[in-house]
Amino acid sequence: MQYIDSGNRNSKQALASWLLTVLTPEVSEARCQSGFFSADPLGLFVPTFNRLAKSDCVTSFLIGSNDQATSKDDVAQLIQLLSLPRTNGRLGVIQFSNAFFHPKTYHFRRYDGSQCAYVGSANLTGQGVSSLHIEAGILLDTRDGDSESVLNDIARSVDEWFCIPSREGVNYVVDDADVDRLVTSGILRTGPPPRTAIQNTGAANKLTQSSPKLKPLVTLPGTSLITTPSSVQTTPSPAVPSAPISALVSQKKEGFPDGILFDPFA
Repeated sequence: MQYIDSGNRNSKQALASWLLTVLTPEVSEARCQSGFFSADPLGLFVPTFNRLAKSDCVTSFLIGSNDQATSKDDVAQLIQLLSLPRTNGRLGVIQFSNAFFHPKTYHFRRYDGSQCAYVGSANLTGQGVSSLHIEAGILLDTRDGDSESVLNDIARSVDEWFCIPSREGVNYVVDDADVDRLVTSGILRTGPPPRTAIQNTGAANKLTQSSPKLKPLVTLPGTSLITTPSSVQTTPSPAVPSAPISALVSQKKEGFPDGILFDPFA
């Protein structure tokens, strides 16, 4: 277990730095949940997620649209990154009228069965991942002796949103038509983000001008590399998968007929 805190303004303490070390060809599954979301940091995920999409590996995202803060265009880029629709690619947008969806967890399982995760304050936004904002969190990895049970709980907390039918607050997204529906219903925005009102007083303006400013600790790659891999299996899936979680992690192997599926950790 490791504690990271970007308050010391060390780039190694940024969530992006950890993501760059764990997003390797070893990753076989990815699960993320974030209270706030923007597409800015998605370039970090492109190589790994393109590979996961080609093999239709589990890639599950939950993002909040608290106070309609999440944009249609950003969600459209996430759909493209996840190569939706496909059987084991899943995306949920969550909104409540009187509360925020507010967790920030990033969980990755590797082909050797080991798991790692970040649990902390950093949202999946450019400001959160690059540590323009001051963020803190805990890093867990079974390779370092951290509890497999705890890592399983982190993964399960994401899976349950997709495996419990009609769970309140979640909107399942598989294509652009779903995005348009969420815009129409007022869950996603199309214009500029809402701004917190600032009291227009001389004291408030003086405080704003005199306060120090921070810079991102890590420069994020652009999102222009996000493309849909040509060999992705694009079999549409129902909004709520009916198969148990254990059935969602099987995969094909070269040299065997398509009808034979393997446990990725066997």
